[in-house]
Amino acid sequence: MVLLTAEGSLRGALHRLTTTWPFFAPTMIIHVGGAVFFHVEALWPYRIIIAGCFYVYVGLVQPVMVFRQVALTSRTVVRKRLYVMQMGLVFLLIVTYASSTRSCFLPLAQDAASGGENKSIVVITWLVAMSPLVALLMALVRSLRDGPALQTGLAISYPAVAFVLYPRIVQAEMQHPSSQVLTSLIFASFDLLTDMAIPYLMLVSGAAKRALVRCLSSWKARRKVRHQHSNDTSHTIAAEDTAENAEETITDKQLPAKLLSRLSTTVLSFYTGSRTGASALFSRQSLRSLSSFLDVPTRVVQFKLHPIFLRRLSDQMHAYGLAELTVLILTNASFITLDQVVSPSLPQLLERVAGLLIMVLIEVVFEGVLFVWLVRSANLPLLRSMAEPGFMRMYVLGLAIGGGIIVLRGGPYFVLWHLSTLDESRYGQMGTQEFCPYHSTLQDLP
Repeated sequence: MVLLTAEGSLRGALHRLTTTWPFFAPTMIIHVGGAVFFHVEALWPYRIIIAGCFYVYVGLVQPVMVFRQVALTSRTVVRKRLYVMQMGLVFLLIVTYASSTRSCFLPLAQDAASGGENKSIVVITWLVAMSPLVALLMALVRSLRDGPALQTGLAISYPAVAFVLYPRIVQAEMQHPSSQVLTSLIFASFDLLTDMAIPYLMLVSGAAKRALVRCLSSWKARRKVRHQHSNDTSHTIAAEDTAENAEETITDKQLPAKLLSRLSTTVLSFYTGSRTGASALFSRQSLRSLSSFLDVPTRVVQFKLHPIFLRRLSDQMHAYGLAELTVLILTNASFITLDQVVSPSLPQLLERVAGLLIMVLIEVVFEGVLFVWLVRSANLPLLRSMAEPGFMRMYVLGLAIGGGIIVLRGGPYFVLWHLSTLDESRYGQMGTQEFCPYHSTLQDLP
């Protein structure tokens, strides 16, 4: 995953592995040591030590060493030190995201599957807790300027799959297809609104940063002017005070006339504005200003953002759309399969398949609306990025690798959740170690 992100292609990753394989050898050693510590009962108290070593090395040391070598040898990296820091922070956030998911959310979801917690509370907790971390990770990925154009596929796909997977699993475990369809409609509406708002939230944040810089610069200029005025002589100050007193006397005499003139001007402007307000609201100029505001590339140029920002943003939209539809189909299909294995029933199978088709139709319609909006109104280069060679290959590969890592490391949890929903009396109180004794992970700490 690190090499694919560094090179942006499978061939480049395999070539890079010939020079960076010593960086990955400690990872394999720690994995083997973790498996040994898991199955030897006398070594259980020391598992937390090897788990800490694993996360420090995989999340910080290994990415920094790999991307440092990439920065020194790649022509696409100009700002080498910043590139190493950004990519190291990206993988540190990914490892933090994965470890917090396994340590905090999976036990909570397993308790909900056995009837201990409300499933809606679990989904809300997941969305509220993980949304800031995912948003920070996506913002960091969008800020990347160096490296190959396709390097962000895996860095976006893994958190996108994980963020979508767990709510869809809870949805697939619902007993009634009507509840599944309603939940799918809620999820699709939420995804549509948030995805439509993402480009403009980025532009608003850019405008806020620009306004803050202007305020700070103007404040420094005023402070400098005040400092210069404080060094003037007392004679100059006295002359200015005399002139100001004379001006105030003249102003006091002219004040009633100015007030009457301002009052008449306000009344006339009120009547004129009330007549022309409705027509001005829908005038061509206002519509043009609205279209220019919705045009994201125009705002990117205005706020002096890097042109690759549009490419990273388009990649994020593609990755989330592909992950949402794929996860929806796979989670429901796996649950239908397990349901038929435990208790075969043709009417229930047809009902579940019909519900899945309706949910897929809802997701496709909402994704189509989002795609049209982003292409026509926001003017994002979604179609242009899809035409690039190797684009779909990298994103499908990133989706497969991200989903494969999640399923392999959490497979016993997912299967046990489904079985607990189907037969709670038999699998409700069963733990993952009882269900799969040979499944070992560094996060199963005592």
